[in-house]
Amino acid sequence: MSLSKSSITLLSLVFLSQAFSFAVTLLPNLLAGTGLFSPVQASLVLALASLMSGFWQPLMGRWLDEGRFLIAFSIIATAYASGIFAFVLNSTSTLAIVGGALALVVAMTTLRTLTALAIVGRFQGEERAHMAGIRYLVSNFALGVAAAIAFQWLHTHRTLLLSVDLLTTLILGSGLTWFLVREHRKQKDSTVSSAGSLVVLREAFRLHGLPIAGICLITIGFMAQVTYLPLQLTKRGLPAVEWNALVLIVNTVTIVAGMRFLRRLTQKLSDGQRGALGAGLIAIGLALVPLVSSPAALVGVTLIWTLGEMIFIPWEQVKLYEFFGHAQPGLASGAITFVMTLCQVLAPLFSTILLMVPEALASLLLLLLPLGGFALYRWGAQLPGIHRAKGLEKEAA
Repeated sequence: MSLSKSSITLLSLVFLSQAFSFAVTLLPNLLAGTGLFSPVQASLVLALASLMSGFWQPLMGRWLDEGRFLIAFSIIATAYASGIFAFVLNSTSTLAIVGGALALVVAMTTLRTLTALAIVGRFQGEERAHMAGIRYLVSNFALGVAAAIAFQWLHTHRTLLLSVDLLTTLILGSGLTWFLVREHRKQKDSTVSSAGSLVVLREAFRLHGLPIAGICLITIGFMAQVTYLPLQLTKRGLPAVEWNALVLIVNTVTIVAGMRFLRRLTQKLSDGQRGALGAGLIAIGLALVPLVSSPAALVGVTLIWTLGEMIFIPWEQVKLYEFFGHAQPGLASGAITFVMTLCQVLAPLFSTILLMVPEALASLLLLLLPLGGFALYRWGAQLPGIHRAKGLEKEAA
């Protein structure tokens, strides 16, 4: 499936922005580095900021459906610049630092909704799955580049890199805005009213709340290991920095080299089989994480859960858009950003629990969470059909 010129351009802008994304990616380090917050306090600030920014993304999505793209870009530009300056100026005010962190998270969450709409939300079916997979590939490769740049130069060129981060974020935001404004002018669809949007969202969560929760459990599992693995390695006295860098390399190389091949390999599988295979590989890979004791074992484990993510994440995006299928693309993109933000907030809590229990129990929990999540998805996915059947029976009676 070939990409259009506009999709290639947008994905290139995403890569450029995320390859120089330091402020949000390293926000816990920036907060802790001010000397005003302990690691626990920094995590709490980020969790509250994520919740606050996530809750209003459905509203942002509705604004995008109405064509208010310049408002979204203004929020991104103003908030991101304010957040960057709070850290570049080395403010000693706790209020200024917290405000800067909140501004950065609000800007990045809004940018995610804008990106999701432009790259994934405007497509349907297999094409949407393909674009979700390509976006996942580009994002991971770019974050690997960002990690390498940050490791090499952030301590010595902090102000310069944060300034470049701001510039590339504005370039991405303006590119997405220009593209969406142009696409919106071609459309003739009317916009659902505010009350209608609330009804659509309420019905989506009522009918699909359980399968959404199941998908979230799987997502929380692989998000949690990002925090859990380095801390667990440190706890065991293993070289956390070097081994975590090895994980990043294996993850990036596997995604870049294998995404296209894996898509061809799984394209004949049914929808349910792809979801089950992805969740199963994630479960097996994560369950082995607490037990690794050598670099070779870590490489093998990382390969397993990375393959699972490569299958699961495109499938996940398609499913979430299907659950909000009666919503317009912007509203659906905002709702999905909200759901992913909740996962992002809950993942560190789960990793904290994993660090508090014995390694064998942590392994069992990491196995059961994705498997239980997929079981909940399968069970919950059958309920809307049952409810509709009962409604038809009542009407017939």
